[in-house]
Amino acid sequence: MRVYASSAGARGARVTLGVGMRHVVVVAGIAFALGVGTTARAQTADELQSAGEEAARAGDFAGAIDKFKAADRVAPSAMHACLIALAYTRRNLWPQAEVFHTMCHERATAGDPLPPWVDAADKQIAAAIATANVAAITIVTKPANAGARITVSSFAQDESFAPRMIHLPPGRHELFAVAPGYSEARAFVDVKDRTPQRIEIELHPWGGVEAPPVAVASPPPPAASPVPWFVIGGGVVIGAVGGLLEGTWYLDAVHKVQGDVPGQPDVRTDLDTWRTRRDVVIGSYAVGAAAVITGVALRFTVFRPGGARLEVAPAPGGATVGVSWSR
Repeated sequence: MRVYASSAGARGARVTLGVGMRHVVVVAGIAFALGVGTTARAQTADELQSAGEEAARAGDFAGAIDKFKAADRVAPSAMHACLIALAYTRRNLWPQAEVFHTMCHERATAGDPLPPWVDAADKQIAAAIATANVAAITIVTKPANAGARITVSSFAQDESFAPRMIHLPPGRHELFAVAPGYSEARAFVDVKDRTPQRIEIELHPWGGVEAPPVAVASPPPPAASPVPWFVIGGGVVIGAVGGLLEGTWYLDAVHKVQGDVPGQPDVRTDLDTWRTRRDVVIGSYAVGAAAVITGVALRFTVFRPGGARLEVAPAPGGATVGVSWSR
C-alpha cells in the first residue's frame, strides 16, 4: 500500500492511499469475515438454560454451571440461581451450592417464581451439609453497612456474596472483601474440623487508615571493591620505577652531560639523551601520582562502602517505594 500526503491548507491535510489489487482482496476478505461474525445470532437465555440442562443430564455439571451462568448474565432469574445451586450440589461443592441456593430464594417473586422442585433441593442441600465434613464459618465485615461482597479463594472469580455464614471444608481458605470506597481486605481461615468459626474482616476507606510502610532490609553490602587499591598500587609501582630510573638510567646521562667539554662532537648527543631520560622519569612520576589520586578518588566515591534500604508502603491502586542509602 502506498501513502501520499499533500497539504490542504490551514484546516488540515489530505492523505491519498494507493492500494494494489492484492490489498483490495485482503480487505474484502476481512470485511466478509466480519460481516459473517456480526450476523451470527446470540443465544437466548432459554437456549443457554436448555444447553445447561442437557449438559447436566450428560453428567457434565461443570459445563452445566457455565451455561446456567451465561443464561443468568443474559436474563438474571431465580430459576437460573436454583439450577446453579443444584449443579453445585451434584458436584458436592457445598459452599457454592448454599450461596446460589440463598440467591435463588432471594430473587423469587410473583413474576419469577421458584421452580417446583426447589423444596426437594432445599432438603437435599440441608441434609448433605449436615453430614458433610464442613465447618460453619460466619463472615462479618466492619463496618457492617459498607455493602461488602465476599468471595473465597476456592470460588470462581464471578462468584461473590454478602457477608453471611457458609460451610467450608477442611483446609486453609483466603477470604476477599470488596466494597465501594474501601480498599480490598483479606483474611485467612484455617478449617481443621467441624468447629464453627467467626471471621471479622475490617475494611479501610481509600485515603483513610493505611498499612504502615514495610521496611525491607537490603542484603548486606558487598565487600569493598579492590579496584581502588589496584589503581593506587599501580601508581606507587610506576612512581617507584620512576625513582629507580632517576637513580640509575637518568643519572648516567646527567654525569655524561656534566663531563662533556664544549665544542666536542658528542655534546649534542649527550644533551638529547639527557632530555629524553629526564622526560621519561618526570612522566613516570606524573603517571604514578595520577594513578594514586585516581585510586583514592574511586575509594571515596564510586567504590565507597554503604548500604541501601528499601521501604514499601501500600497505597490506593498500588504502592509507594522509597530507597535510602548511607554514605
